[in-house]
Amino acid sequence: MALQKTITDDRGITATYFRVAAIIEQYSTDIPVITVQLLGYADSTYRDREKLGGVQSLANSFKEVYLSASDEQGYARADIYKRLAAEIPEFIGSKEI
Repeated sequence: MALQKTITDDRGITATYFRVAAIIEQYSTDIPVITVQLLGYADSTYRDREKLGGVQSLANSFKEVYLSASDEQGYARADIYKRLAAEIPEFIGSKEI
């Protein structure tokens, strides 16, 4: 599972394939927040090579985004991908793959 969208960061590095690396629930603030850490890859072939093993991370970017905690919307990885594509401006319009 991943999101496909072309995003170029402030350093000029472009990634087209983003996967959730970690989901961290934070309750230390007045409004509970979910921190979602994503790894970005130039394209899916880099992730595929990484999955085969024997290589370190081939990710070329890292993003950390924040979602409001919502029991109704769920916390499963599939739920988080849907929320990212709907709620985070730079991922709106991305394709779930």
